Amino acid sequence: MLRNEPAAVYLPLEPGTTVEVLGVKDGRGGGITVGVSAPGAYPQVQVMRLRPGQTGHVNIR
Repeated sequence: MLRNEPAAVYLPLEPGTTVEVLGVKDGRGGGITVGVSAPGAYPQVQVMRLRPGQTGHVNIR
């Protein structure tokens, strides 16, 4: 679980994998902002704004 501060998370992923990010709780009322960066991701840096219960996807090439 990630909260309020940027955090690096290492996930050993194979090319062709899709990572799903689930927004669980919006603690400040402005939406859940998630930035994902991965060497094999497309696009390389993706920023998502989620609502609680909403999912975002990042494809790893």
